[in-house]
Parts: sequence; structure tokens; C-alpha cells
Amino acid sequence: MIVSNVLNDEKKQQVIALGRLGWSLRRIQRSIGVRRETASGYLKEAGIVLRPPGNWGRVAPAKPAIEVITDSGGGKPLA
Repeated sequence: MIVSNVLNDEKKQQVIALGRLGWSLRRIQRSIGVRRETASGYLKEAGIVLRPPGNWGRVAPAKPAIEVITDSGGGKPLA
């Protein structure tokens, strides 16, 4: 007997809705009781992009400016 992870329409719609809200797979799993792997498959099928694991909430450091020009050079000097 082969058992596949097929959800009823209500749970599938819940997974997709929570995925659109930006919920993590672990949070969806705890809330609905659906395995992360199953939820991931439904979200990918719906075209919802998941963030890769790691780097959650981390922001890349800002790149320094190469050159900043603050004066156009054509104006009169200030008194």
C-alpha cells in the first residue's frame, strides 16, 4: 500500500495562505499539523518563493559609496 502526502483542499488552501503571509515552514507545520516537506511542495506548486534556510532576519552589510559629490562647483560661495 502506497501512502502519499495529499491534503484536503481546506488544508492546502491554509498552507498556501500562510505561505503568502511569509510564515516559515516550521511555523506552518506547528500551526496546521502538516509536514514541512508537504507544505513546501504545495507552496512551490503555487509559485510561492521560500527564503533559503540560514540568514533569516540578517541584513547584508551596506556597501560603501565609491564617490560622493556634494557640490556642483558652479555656484557662488556662501558668504
